[in-house]
Parts: sequence; structure tokens; C-alpha cells
Amino acid sequence: MATRTSPNWQAASEDAYGLIVATIMMATGAYLLHVSRIITGGTVGLSLLISQVTSIPYGVLFAAMNVPLFLLGWRWMGTRFIVKSLAVTAMTTGLMVTMPQFFVVSRLSPALSAFAGGTLVGMGALAAARHGAGAGGTLVAVLWLQKRYRLNAGLAQLCFDLVVIVLSAILLGPVATAWSTLGVVAADAMIIIWHRIPVDK
Repeated sequence: MATRTSPNWQAASEDAYGLIVATIMMATGAYLLHVSRIITGGTVGLSLLISQVTSIPYGVLFAAMNVPLFLLGWRWMGTRFIVKSLAVTAMTTGLMVTMPQFFVVSRLSPALSAFAGGTLVGMGALAAARHGAGAGGTLVAVLWLQKRYRLNAGLAQLCFDLVVIVLSAILLGPVATAWSTLGVVAADAMIIIWHRIPVDK
């Protein structure tokens, strides 16, 4: 039976704290991007993009995209990974929806928003992955590619994100797309540089 000082309890507490930190970084980064009406990559960026053209809350869209992708990836990544990922999705969605009540920003430089917001989203995704969870549905696919074929997770994610950038160019125009590209690069740079992510927890 595990005690409060046992390795199992310590690992579980570290994972819980790491996933909470990942949630805060993801939601804060998404909010900074949302304020400036720019996007980043992955399901966070896609939810921000669709929210801007439909007025559907981006937190709701984030959950709607992630849950089916995680369920589809259940066999690939295992029960523990998927359960943790769904927990991160739920926490991040809740914080995204309530963020304006805790953190009000009326105006922000697009450059700072893109770089800081993208970096926070990337750090959140990395933190979640290092504690055995995916912070976005597309990350399930890139982590599986890394585990199965040893492909760099950040570079694979960047390929997915190029699709989001193309959609941004069509829907938001060239200026927003330029800043969004910076947001994507900032987010993916975090994973490219620190790409050795354990996926067997």
C-alpha cells in the first residue's frame, strides 16, 4: 500500500501539479491570442480561428475538437494517456471559458500577443506531454508518430499547423496571418527544441 512518501504517490502528485500548470499556460496563452484576434497552431489555433468567424466560444470549440480525437487515439496511446488528456482538456476548457472573469486585457500589442501567447501554448503542450498527457488532439497524432517512427514531434506538429495558417490566410487576411505565423512558430519552437517527450507513462 502506497504511503504519502512513496514513489507512486510522489509521481502522481508531480503529474497532477504539472498538468495543472500546463492548463494554466494553455488557457492564458489562448486568451492573449484571442484578445488580439490572432491564432496559433493545433486545436487551440483552430478553435480560435473558428471562434472569430462564428462567434462560438473558443473554449467550447477546443473541447469539441479534442474529445473525439482523444477517443480515436485511445488504442494508440493507452488508457492512462487518454484519461490524463481528457482531464487536461476539461480543465483547459473550463479555464478558457472563465478566463475573462479573472484576467482582463483590453488591448495588447499583436507582436507581444503572438510571441507570448504562442510560447505559453507551446509550454503548456510540452508540460502536459512530459507528464503523460496530450494538450491537443493533433498532439495525439504527433506523439504517436514520434513513438512509432521516431519523428520529431515539433516538426510533425508544424506540418499540421501549416494547414491552420492557410485557413487563417483565407479567413482573416494577410496581417492577422502574419502575426498568427509568429504565434505558430513560437508555440512549435518549444516542442521542437525540447522534443524528447515520454509517451509511455
